[in-house]
Amino acid sequence: MPSDAQPTGRCLNCDAALAGPYCSECGQRARDPSRPLLEILREFVVESLLLDGRLTRTLGMLLRHPGQLSAEFRHGRRARFTSPLRLYLATSLLCFSVFAIRGCVAPDAFAGDDPMLVDDGGPDEDEADPALDRDTGLMARVAWTIRDSAQQFARLPPPEQRKRVYTGLTNHVPRVLFFAMPVFAVFVQLLLWRRPVRHNYVDCLVFGLHVHALWFLSATLEAVLPEAVGGLLVLATMIHTTLAFRSAWELPWSAAWWRALALALLYGCMLVLAVSAAFLLTIVYG
Repeated sequence: MPSDAQPTGRCLNCDAALAGPYCSECGQRARDPSRPLLEILREFVVESLLLDGRLTRTLGMLLRHPGQLSAEFRHGRRARFTSPLRLYLATSLLCFSVFAIRGCVAPDAFAGDDPMLVDDGGPDEDEADPALDRDTGLMARVAWTIRDSAQQFARLPPPEQRKRVYTGLTNHVPRVLFFAMPVFAVFVQLLLWRRPVRHNYVDCLVFGLHVHALWFLSATLEAVLPEAVGGLLVLATMIHTTLAFRSAWELPWSAAWWRALALALLYGCMLVLAVSAAFLLTIVYG
């Protein structure tokens, strides 16, 4: 046995006596630092990709019992399940990886002669424009940057424009969706205003993470299944989300359906703005 393999049952970090897999004093896990490389890799895969019993339990409740997973977290019963943020990150990684591997556009999608953006023949970046003085402030400089980038983009051939937009949206949309998550939670909080069920903003954020994890799973399946089945899957996901909203917040049907519809409309508008922001980032930064 290696000299540092903890034969005495004491924590290697603080030297406290161990009474289980974790130290009761500092919280460090009792692991042999000289364990084989394959064991270290296995632990990395299990902890990073959530390949443990909690993942199976979490996905089972997420899919079979709409909204119940969020309700469990709201009531403090969390130890049995994967954390909402890790679930969101894992499902989003799976979804965008599948899209990247399979591709979400047809091979001839970049063909054609119709440009996405047309050069209007405006002044070049080195020409003076009295309406936009580069030295007048931050907003003017931002406007100049957007205008210069748009002109450069408009001069690209149409197929190159489409490829650049596809690549840019693939890079920027995951980030934009992540930062749109707090806004989704705000919408849920507003729609639950004056409802008797006890909740706070964090509960709404957890619900949003669970709902988005479901959407990522649905999008992943839609990408690999036939188109006809994919359409039914979208409908099933919409129904599942409505049921989740009702169950998570203990609402009667009369109060649940219109709130779910309002949430869909509000967040739909938010997503349009988010994708527009991603498109703008693509134009400016590529």
